[in-house]
Amino acid sequence: GDLIEKPRGVRTLDGLRLNTRVGIQYVEAWLNGTGSVPLYNLMEDAATAEISRVQNWQWIRYGAILDGESVPIKVDKDLFARVVSE
Repeated sequence: GDLIEKPRGVRTLDGLRLNTRVGIQYVEAWLNGTGSVPLYNLMEDAATAEISRVQNWQWIRYGAILDGESVPIKVDKDLFARVVSE
């Protein structure tokens, strides 16, 4: 049930960026044959990448509002695409 409930709590653009970077960087390492990789002073693996992916999916799916910002921002596919391109 937790994965289909509307997200609660404070959400930030930095959190969206971090989840996106961790997912992309882990998949890159995995494609190059590494099962775990040090990212941001932590050892990350497939479970971390999956948690990051699912949280981003939830935020996009439910149009979560990044309410930890000075001006609230709605998460959508366009915002996610901009974060990926950063």
